[in-house]
Amino acid sequence: HRAGAEQRVDARAADPLFRPMCDRAWRASERRRLAPRLGGDPGDRFLLTVGTLEPRKNLVCLLDALALLRDRGRRLTLVVAGREGWLYEPIYERVERLRLGSQVRFLRDADDPDLLALYNLAGVMVFPSLYEGFGVPPLEALACGAVVVCSSASSLPDVVGDAALLVDPHDPIALARAIERALDDEQLRDDLSKRGPAQAGRYNWESAARSVLATLREAATC
Repeated sequence: HRAGAEQRVDARAADPLFRPMCDRAWRASERRRLAPRLGGDPGDRFLLTVGTLEPRKNLVCLLDALALLRDRGRRLTLVVAGREGWLYEPIYERVERLRLGSQVRFLRDADDPDLLALYNLAGVMVFPSLYEGFGVPPLEALACGAVVVCSSASSLPDVVGDAALLVDPHDPIALARAIERALDDEQLRDDLSKRGPAQAGRYNWESAARSVLATLREAATC
């Protein structure tokens, strides 16, 4: 029973903290609060990615896509919220080689209130991971009504459902195109923003707790 049990233990949920925040005063205040830590205001439609700096998060592909967008005349800011993990050096090397230093902002100490603000303020949350057992950051982003471009790898299509744009994480050209579409298609943005909280609501702490309890009961009978 072990394989099935471990799969069900992966059931998770977004913390209730993560929700759409439409109050203009709050949004303006959070933008001002974060600006000094981001090296300035990242703009109205910045890109956001969340996760540990390590190879499987596939940030190098996202940086390649960002460079492609720059070469097409789109100068976008990318906020990377996450701590350094293992083999993170190639990420910084790629930023330097592609001359993206002025466009990429690293926030290594983001806490949940910071993430709540970033998910709500970002133009697009991009999650190009090569592998995830579940994928909490895109679920948190959906809970906030963020527009999400997500990898089509591993468990992620099941997590985001039809509330995000899916893209091959090995293809920086496709990733750049998906980001452009997510930024420019207002009808799509509105549709995805409305679908996000409902999709995130499918994963709640009560159902996760029931899943873990069922797993423990199953393990006890093995």
